[in-house]
Amino acid sequence: MASVGIRLEPHVRKGLLRFEAVRPNYHGLEGHLLSLHGALDRFRPAAVVIDPITGLGGLGSENDIRAMLTRIVGHLKNLNITSVFTSLTGPGESTEQSEVGVSSLMDTWILIRMVESANNERLRRIIVIKSRGTAHSSRVKELVLSRQGISLDDVGKGIAAPVGGRGPGKRP
Repeated sequence: MASVGIRLEPHVRKGLLRFEAVRPNYHGLEGHLLSLHGALDRFRPAAVVIDPITGLGGLGSENDIRAMLTRIVGHLKNLNITSVFTSLTGPGESTEQSEVGVSSLMDTWILIRMVESANNERLRRIIVIKSRGTAHSSRVKELVLSRQGISLDDVGKGIAAPVGGRGPGKRP
């Protein structure tokens, strides 16, 4: 994250940020659920990121994974914890649907798609697919990660709109 101007280590040192790295094959689905509950009880976070939920794919049937994620989402919502779930898709897969069928559980669904430009650059395009209860933009933007931070550009215009109060986005 430091490469895009975000310094996390001071927050880790102060005990405000914690990483729990658990390989998908380390537990079964129930083990992951119990592990998460334990971490939530110990740390009591305001926000949780689970990256990626598609890593659970080999641990059970799609119905089992959906049931587990439904329990996790419900538990996090009951605790009033903001949660972010990432999902990876491969080439040729539908990018606007969740592989584990949980998009209906999510309040906001954001898609980041890699696109190759005419100049042979790999660009990130971002769009809000849905966001319950909000008037959100339906415009596709370019997501730029640079040493100056994270910014959103109008596609093809190169005009940056800073994210999080950082300075203008510039390509690395």
